[in-house]
Amino acid sequence: MKHRKGLYRAALRRLRRGEVGWLFRQAVRYRRIRRALKRADGRTGAGPVIAHVFATARCDSRCRMCDIPERAGDGEFTTGEFRELLRGLAGLGVAGIAFTGGEPTLRPDIHELLSLSRRAGLETVLATNGLTLEGHIDGIIEAGTGTVNISLDGGEAAVHDAIRGVDGAFARTAVNVRRLADRIRRSGAGTDVVVSAVLQSANSGRGQVDSLLRRAVGLGANRVIFCPVHDFDREAGEIAVGRIATDYGIGSFLLRHPLRSRIDNSDRYLVRLDGVIENRRPPAGCVAGYTTLFVDWEMNLYPCKAYLEIGRPLANLRADSRNLAAIWYGEEFNAFRRFCSSCRKCFLTVNREFDGVFR
Repeated sequence: MKHRKGLYRAALRRLRRGEVGWLFRQAVRYRRIRRALKRADGRTGAGPVIAHVFATARCDSRCRMCDIPERAGDGEFTTGEFRELLRGLAGLGVAGIAFTGGEPTLRPDIHELLSLSRRAGLETVLATNGLTLEGHIDGIIEAGTGTVNISLDGGEAAVHDAIRGVDGAFARTAVNVRRLADRIRRSGAGTDVVVSAVLQSANSGRGQVDSLLRRAVGLGANRVIFCPVHDFDREAGEIAVGRIATDYGIGSFLLRHPLRSRIDNSDRYLVRLDGVIENRRPPAGCVAGYTTLFVDWEMNLYPCKAYLEIGRPLANLRADSRNLAAIWYGEEFNAFRRFCSSCRKCFLTVNREFDGVFR
């Protein structure tokens, strides 16, 4: 597939509901972003395609590749602040919103946030570790959530539990993936179940990847997405692509896998993955800053996931007198967009999977 399957799925959901106007607006956005990229002056005539909202830094996992729980403070945004953010996102014409963290289901208002987003007309994604998903299944479906993205980093308990830092995590998550998939099927809901795996030394061999894929599909997942682990040094403000694979050629392996139709990554991403792993050199240029906006639990705004990881916000909605649109079209984001046209700092799927759509 040329692009991520999730993009096609979102368009198909809208088409089935007869929302031709939404599809037209996305086509207009596509043209405006393409024109902005050709100008290469950092200015854009369109809002981001998707906003990633880190609803909390709190988490009930202790993943070896994540330090976000260590950054939790007492400044988590309120439901009222989210309503204001949502108005700003709607004003920018954002197509979708993804709730992540930390673990977003630890927020008592997460079902309300999902419902508010869906009622605002946004494609809605919930990213979760799945540990306590059984208590949220009905709320997720009732909110009209488009996609639930569940982390599963191994096809067997020993691998997943070691990466997630929680004994018994694999068993709990696997049961909850199946429960969610079964409930969606029985209810006739249009929610997609996606399993997300972070590739690293412990799970990136071909046997491990094959086991994970088959396990996820067997549990009822519609799709599986892979992303290589990255090293982030917040103190130095540095980003590095780690040497992650014990079995090189994993991108080619995924492209040829019998379950290729269930793998969400685009062909373009997987074709480039082997070179990134082996050489630690992502291809130059990225469309982050045009397609994505990241908002953390304290209302800091970032143009890409890497900037969030190293703690380099471009603005804060609480402290800035400007509204969200003025910030997005302002010089801080324009400067980043000029920079990212030659950036080779990361190969994160949340940034790079849009490259094949717009470049």
